[in-house]
Amino acid sequence: MADRGRGGRGGSGGNSRGRGGGRAGGDDKPKREAILDLAKFADKRVRVKFMGGREITGILKGYDQLLNLVMDEVEEILRGHS
Repeated sequence: MADRGRGGRGGSGGNSRGRGGGRAGGDDKPKREAILDLAKFADKRVRVKFMGGREITGILKGYDQLLNLVMDEVEEILRGHS
């Protein structure tokens, strides 16, 4: 049951490491650095503005490299339409 879906045997599930599928000389691009260091905001109240215009405030409890946030005591800030 573990080998469902994409076929192949064991291993890395389709990763092409070490078998010619990668770029030659992988050091072409400089390493990407995080634009925003969220660690300094951990356990502090932050305000988040979403692309649709909604805003929330809450205490930042955690995050990941894709900037998914885990927040506590969240409140949505409602703005009146004028």
